[in-house]
Amino acid sequence: MKDSIKKVGTISSVIALASFVVYMLCFIAILFVNEPYIWQGLEHFIEYEKTSITVFKYIGMACMLVYSLAFFSAVACVGLRVDGEKRLYAKLSQGNAIAFMICVCIAYFVQLTATRMQLLSGNAEGILQYTQSYKQWYSA
Repeated sequence: MKDSIKKVGTISSVIALASFVVYMLCFIAILFVNEPYIWQGLEHFIEYEKTSITVFKYIGMACMLVYSLAFFSAVACVGLRVDGEKRLYAKLSQGNAIAFMICVCIAYFVQLTATRMQLLSGNAEGILQYTQSYKQWYSA
């Protein structure tokens, strides 16, 4: 049983590392492919989404979904291998991993599904809170 937990933990860690590296590379690629976006309103954001290359954005979001699941799996495997008084800390880390996984999955799943479909259809009603692009609060 301990060997299978170790294998699953190792595979989860490798998947988490690989997906995080791809996530970082995607968002670095966005810097070079698209012009920087400055918030000017929701209509301008929808037009920017239609004219910019967004494939790296969506690949990065999908990688973060994979990362959150693999991270939870790796932390759970570590928790199963810990004995004695360190078990409390392992349970606490599992709770934090669950919270992280839930938050990331909700945010990126909504971004990949509902927000993306509404932006593609041009429907902007009720989408502002999901765009993750906020007005600058300083004067230029």
